[in-house]
Amino acid sequence: MPSSELQSRSIVLSARLLVVAALVQSAAGCAGTLSGLEYVYVEGPLDSNPNKLAFAPCPPGKKATGGGAYISPQTTELALIRSEPGGGGNGWIAHAGEVSPYAGHWMVAATAICTKVGP
Repeated sequence: MPSSELQSRSIVLSARLLVVAALVQSAAGCAGTLSGLEYVYVEGPLDSNPNKLAFAPCPPGKKATGGGAYISPQTTELALIRSEPGGGGNGWIAHAGEVSPYAGHWMVAATAICTKVGP
C-alpha cells in the first residue's frame, strides 16, 4: 500500500475515533454525570506475529467514554485496523496488522478513558 494511501487511512481512522469518542461521551453525559476519570493503558505482546490485539479494560463500575490505540514502531508496513469500545463498553480494543511483510518485532497498545457514569 502506498505511503500516501496509508496516511489517508490513518487520518480517516483518527477522525472516526474522535467521532466515536464524542458520541460515546455525549451519550454517557445524557444519562447523567461523569466522575472518577481514569486512564488504562495496555500493551500487546512485542513479537513478529502479523496481527495484534490489545484490550484495555476499565475497572469495575466504570465505562469507556473514549480511548485510542498506538503502534510501535511506526512504519508503513504496519497499520491500525480498528480502535473502538469493546467488552460491552467496559474497555477499549485496538487491532493492528501488517499491510506488507515486516520482519521485526512490533506491538499495538490500547488506552481506555474510563469514568463512572451515574445519575
